[in-house]
Amino acid sequence: SLVGSEMFIRDSILSKGISNGTDWKARLASVKKVDALCNKYYRHIGVGGVLETLKVLTSRFQEPNKNFVVDVLRTMSLLVSSAPKDSLRGAVKATLPTVMGFLGDQKQPLREEAANYAQMGFLLLGLESILPLVQKPITADAMFAQSAILDLLEAVFEQHIQSLEQSNSPPRIVPPRHIIPLISPILKLGMGRHGDVRVKAEQVLVYVLNIAGADAVRRECMNLRPAEQQSVNCLLYTSPSPRDS
Repeated sequence: SLVGSEMFIRDSILSKGISNGTDWKARLASVKKVDALCNKYYRHIGVGGVLETLKVLTSRFQEPNKNFVVDVLRTMSLLVSSAPKDSLRGAVKATLPTVMGFLGDQKQPLREEAANYAQMGFLLLGLESILPLVQKPITADAMFAQSAILDLLEAVFEQHIQSLEQSNSPPRIVPPRHIIPLISPILKLGMGRHGDVRVKAEQVLVYVLNIAGADAVRRECMNLRPAEQQSVNCLLYTSPSPRDS
């Protein structure tokens, strides 16, 4: 039942096991116990237990063994998917900055689990809420992080467009102040060394153009070198709509 599962996941022994400071095996066993609970009570776990357990799990991001952190992120994704989403927005939002820090890690499974959790968080929170969160990560030096952030942005922009198309109510305007700080980093990624990142940056810029407008992008172009400005201007005149790209 819902109550039974919530009481189980909030059990003090479980929380103490996850945060055990001396025995990593006990910590891992407690994380696996959360996995088993989520699988047993999928979509029937009370939100109070999820919030508490999510908080305890994030304390394990500092584990020296990255395989442990991979397990923690996988469990967090399962935990969030097992509970009522609207009640988790604040808790998930609080975890995203740290999780996005793993997107540039050298360990592929860690990057992948971080990206899975981040995408779940992005789509849960929506475009307006996540834009302030990506202003720092989008300037990361690591190619893996750059590529992952652009993928996440494309997913949440696409969700935003779909929600506008399916809604019968007047669309909520995304404040330009949230979009504009991202324009310059996206433009720079679109002229970077890595072809895959450049293509993704151009795709994301198309969404930005449709929300912020070409004039906002041109204003940001004034901070670029003349040759770079010319490249951006070519893109502005040839960019299709997201549905045409």
